[in-house]
Order: sequence, then structure tokens, then C-alpha cells
Amino acid sequence: EAIGLSKCFRVYPRLKDFNDYLQVGLSAEEFKKTIESAVPMFEAPVCSIEEYRAKAKESVLHPDDYKGWSTGWSSLDKIIGGIRPKEYTIVSGLTGNGKSTFSFALTANLLQQEVPCLIISPEMQEQDMITTIASSMLRKKIATGEEVDDFIDNYKDKLYIASVFGQWTSDKQSSILKYVFEIIDHAHRHKGVKFVVIDHLHLFLDASSPSEKEAIDAFSRRCVQSAISDGIHIWLVVQPRKLAHDQRKATSRDLKGSSNLESDPSNIFCVHRNLDDNDSNLVEISVQKNRKYGTLNEVVLEYDLESRANYYEGKNE
Repeated sequence: EAIGLSKCFRVYPRLKDFNDYLQVGLSAEEFKKTIESAVPMFEAPVCSIEEYRAKAKESVLHPDDYKGWSTGWSSLDKIIGGIRPKEYTIVSGLTGNGKSTFSFALTANLLQQEVPCLIISPEMQEQDMITTIASSMLRKKIATGEEVDDFIDNYKDKLYIASVFGQWTSDKQSSILKYVFEIIDHAHRHKGVKFVVIDHLHLFLDASSPSEKEAIDAFSRRCVQSAISDGIHIWLVVQPRKLAHDQRKATSRDLKGSSNLESDPSNIFCVHRNLDDNDSNLVEISVQKNRKYGTLNEVVLEYDLESRANYYEGKNE
């Protein structure tokens, strides 16, 4: 490595140096073939643009194919295009504003597009996740055993839940949570999962890390790597830091613990609902980062107070 891997080659048979090749009695012709068959120790990922001609033309001629899956809300799709594989999104917002509920409503919308989904949440019981997503899909609070049966029969091969409820407490983290990315990789390889919700970040941080910032940086990097290597979309729920007394909405700058939470993801959404008004059903979804298209804006969705699981398209300019 001191010389530089790009300047080095690997030869076979692998002997120590030139003298060793002479000592084993290789002929001049055999030695010449050995040198000619040498392969670089480092294959630089440098390609002519010719290699990407077909993909570039496809993206121009069929742009909709690159927008991803619809979020289920056209006003949001107009801003971000859609939910795409190989991307990592953060959703944040104050406690009670609806980060998890919005995430489950999005999951319901993706399931209806036949996108296999995985939910990983140590805080919420499995049956509660199922009924919340089912209620969002039915657009009413699920109320009968038949409705549960119908939902499970229709989506048992599309919706998966990691059984990690109760594996985390404030003073102890179960070892299973340390293997969250192995869980994700398994779900992708064996179940075909394409969309993963991780709820919430702080439950998965490595307790043995020297600092919270290092733990957050490491986890965020793994989200990027996992999304790209498995060709999936990772949706990470993140609690913001404590806001100033007069600040009512969280932004991307309030993400707790590390600037990498701003720089790593492809998209950042912040959810806000006015909790001072119990009858208010308007929820703002603010797009704080949009790497692919660059457009930043917010949409207003109407939260269904009856089902407490669904969002309707609000009035958006």
C-alpha cells in the first residue's frame, strides 16, 4: 500500500520475489507468461461514459420509470417524485406529531403497489402495527376479526415484521438490535423486501460506542450502505433534539446528535401537527431535503381523527 495498489500486480504462482521464480526452475517462456498474466491488485472503478449510454437514454425517454413508487399522495409525489430503491430517508418531528403513524400510512400505500415491506420497531407490539397499517389501508378503524383475516390473507407475503418488541429498555439493549442490518439483509434476500421502516433511531444505537455522535454516524453510514447494496429504501424515524421554548416545528437542523443525519440521507421529511388544538386534523409534511430533484416544499394532509391511522390529501397549491 505504501507503493500504491494501482501500481501493483498479482501473479500466479504466488511466490515471494523474482529470485523465488528463478529458484523453482521456471523457463524464460514460462516466466514471460507469468508476467503477462498478471492482474492488477486494484481495479479502479473508472469507466467510459459509453458504459452508461443505455441507462442515460432510458432516464431521458422514460423519466417516470425513475421516480420510484408513489407515496400515495400526489402533492408529495410532485415534490420528491416517489420512493426509490437505493435511497435512505429520515422522517422527524416532535413527539406526538405523527412520525410513526405517517410512516405506517406510507407503508400501507406501498403495500397496495405490491412493494414488500419490513417494519422494525422495538417500541410497538406486532399486533398494533398490523391493525394500524390495516386501518390506514381500509380508511377506517379496523373493528372485526374478519377484517383482520382479510388483511393478513392479502398481505402475508408482502408485509413482514421483525419480532423485536421489548428487546430494548432505557438501561439495556438486547443483542438482537445490534444485528438490525443483518435482519434487513435477510429480509431482502429471503423475503424480497424493498422498503424498510426503522422506528426509532435511538433504540438501535450501539451502547458500547465511545459517544452518541459516533454511534449515530456509524448507524447512518450503515443505512446508506445497506440501501445501496441491497437495492432497497430505508426509512428511518428520528427524534429531534429538544427545541427552544418558542420553536413549534422541528427542521432538519434539529436532528439529534450528528451532522451526518443531515448529509447522509437522500430525503428528509419533518412532520408537524398542532397539538394545542385537539380537533385539528391538519398535518404538515415538510420536505427539508430532496437530493434527486432539489425541490423543497411542504404539503398539508388531513389526519383521520376517527381511524387515527390514515391521511387524506389536503389542499395544496
